[in-house]
Amino acid sequence: MELTKEQIEYLETNLSIFELNSKATSEQRTIVYGMYNDLTGQKKKPNSCGRCWRNVKMKVYQEYKKQIQ
Repeated sequence: MELTKEQIEYLETNLSIFELNSKATSEQRTIVYGMYNDLTGQKKKPNSCGRCWRNVKMKVYQEYKKQIQ
């Protein structure tokens, strides 16, 4: 599965979440988890697990970088 054009545009608008490790709002987390679920076919939901959030962000960001090259 690949990111959609809309998802890529969202990522480009919110790159600070991924590159600068900025704090994400709960809405942003929900959107990023949705992208992750689209990519992996899983049904993960945002929670308070920092490691989980980091892994989800990393997977989505890696896919983004792969697609824009």
